[in-house]
Amino acid sequence: ASLERLAVSDSERAVRIAAVEALGSTGSDALPALEAVFRGNDWAVRRAAGRAITTVGGREAAESYARLAFSAPPDAQLLAVTLLL
Repeated sequence: ASLERLAVSDSERAVRIAAVEALGSTGSDALPALEAVFRGNDWAVRRAAGRAITTVGGREAAESYARLAFSAPPDAQLLAVTLLL
């Protein structure tokens, strides 16, 4: 199974978090999948996605947080803004 699919849709939270963490180490190509996970409902997985985006770093990560500040669910927008700062 691909890391992206595991991160987004596996039924086990621990598997989703592990996949998100692995994605963060793969670089900026993982940002679309990490953004999708960040938009999800599970706060633990969302926090892991935030950490993974930070791991990617650079301008691409900042742009991801900026997008999420406007497109994430309302309860996640504040987290995106905080991580952007």
